[in-house]
Amino acid sequence: MTIITWITTVVAPLIVLEIKDLAPWIARQIVRFGARLIMDRTHAARYKEEWLAGIDDWPGPLTKIVGAVILVVFVVPRLNYLIFDLFWQRKIGVPITIALTLRNLRSTLSINFVLRLGAPPAKRQQAHEFNRVLATACRWVRGAGNVESREEALQMLGDLVNDPPPWVVLKRSAKHDFKKLTDALERRDVLWSSGEGGEQITQ
Repeated sequence: MTIITWITTVVAPLIVLEIKDLAPWIARQIVRFGARLIMDRTHAARYKEEWLAGIDDWPGPLTKIVGAVILVVFVVPRLNYLIFDLFWQRKIGVPITIALTLRNLRSTLSINFVLRLGAPPAKRQQAHEFNRVLATACRWVRGAGNVESREEALQMLGDLVNDPPPWVVLKRSAKHDFKKLTDALERRDVLWSSGEGGEQITQ
C-alpha cells in the first residue's frame, strides 16, 4: 500500500469523521467570538443566543463552520455600524442639529441691538421682553421643560416663522431652519421612545 493510497483510504475518512463531529463545536466557538466583537453588550447577548440556537438547524458540518465565519466577517461589522450610527444620532447628530437650528432661529427672529438703539424706553423694554420670551421658548424646545411647554414653545416659533415680525429679513432661511428643527425633533422622539437600547437593531 502506497502512502497516497493509505492517506486517501484511511486518514482522509478519519479526518472527515472528526470534522463532522467537531463542526458544531467549532461553529459555536466562532459564534461566541463574533458575539464578543459586537459593541453593545445587550445586543451581543441576544444575538449570541439566537445564533447558537440556529447552528443545529444549519445542514452539514462544513455549512455550520462557513455560516459561523460569515456571521463574524459580514454580519458583526454591519451590526456594529448600525449600533454606532444609532449612538451618533442620539448623542451627537440630532442634538447638534436641534441646537444649531434653534440658534439660527433665535438669531433671525430676535430684535437686535441696532433696532433697539434709537427706540423709546417703553419700546426697548418690549423688545427686551420679546427676546427673553424667545430665548425661553428655544430652551423649552431643546428639552428644558415638560412636554406641554415644549409643544407650546414650538407652536410659538412656528407662528413667528409663518407670520414673521417686520424686522425679520431672512424669512426663507427661518422657514428652512424651522423645517429642519421639526424633522430633528421628530427623529429625537423616535430615538428616545424606543428606550435606552435605542431602535431595534436588525441584520
